[in-house]
Amino acid sequence: MDTARVFSSHKQYESSKKTSQHCKKQNKRSPHTVTNNSIEDYFVMTGRSTRVSYFYNSDVGHFYYGPSHPMKPHRLKLAHHLILSYGLYRKMECYRPHPASAGEMAAFHSEEYVNFLSRITPENNIRGNSASNSQMQRFNAGEYTDCPVFDGLFEFTSLYTGASIDGAVKLNQGATDIAINWSGGLHHAKKSEASGFCYINDIVLAILELLKVHARVLYIDIDVHHGDGVEEAFYCTDRVMTFR
Repeated sequence: MDTARVFSSHKQYESSKKTSQHCKKQNKRSPHTVTNNSIEDYFVMTGRSTRVSYFYNSDVGHFYYGPSHPMKPHRLKLAHHLILSYGLYRKMECYRPHPASAGEMAAFHSEEYVNFLSRITPENNIRGNSASNSQMQRFNAGEYTDCPVFDGLFEFTSLYTGASIDGAVKLNQGATDIAINWSGGLHHAKKSEASGFCYINDIVLAILELLKVHARVLYIDIDVHHGDGVEEAFYCTDRVMTFR
């Protein structure tokens, strides 16, 4: 599918539109459009092949947010089966990512919040326990939020976060051109707070990894929702630009 290009003036846009319409009639590509083959074309022109790394842990789709919750990790398994069925894995280097440690998560998140996530379970999250209720409210998790406490919560965050960090490391090493982690992208999580189905912000941690090598990072968020957790994390630096 063609993607829109930004034009510097209305006149240029109108000219491009006419050219595009003409090219469609002639079954040609408009010079003002960028297609999904453009990245591949670049590597062909430069004599390089596109190196794609795919990070997937089969356990990541086994978690359950609860009945009627819109977040469905099992869809990650469905996406993986499509990748296998269409033979896309043959076009990529496939990796089983490492589970991120609490220490790695603390590169952005507060240690107290990470410790809370590592300890909390449905069993010890007892209604009426004042200490538990206080922490749940403080970290915005639990029954009356969109971030429930479910079995294996910390393991789930560890799996999707480790995949994003591994992808960033591969990019830093120059060992890949594109890194894919379908389980990641939990962009609402804050430094000390869960938000919008998100507990650990794997994007922020991946960007921090990239900043170890690269002077600047452009973060493009294509979700329909505002990636407020990422924007907030880098609001006071000029090394990361968030685009949505």
